[in-house]
Amino acid sequence: MRKAYLLEKKLPDEKIRQVISQAMEERGRGMVVNLLVMKKNRKFQKEQLEAEGYTEIVDIFAR
Repeated sequence: MRKAYLLEKKLPDEKIRQVISQAMEERGRGMVVNLLVMKKNRKFQKEQLEAEGYTEIVDIFAR
């Protein structure tokens, strides 16, 4: 299984640490996990990731 996290640019450091630790746990279970900064055209970015084989794409917002 391949999973991608799209992180908003203005994400606070604490939230980034949480996402990184979660990604490390998932990688330990054998998943392929990618952390990316959100681009302006998120729809196109998601389409590209799906074409690369990512089955789960999670948006992480600063709010």
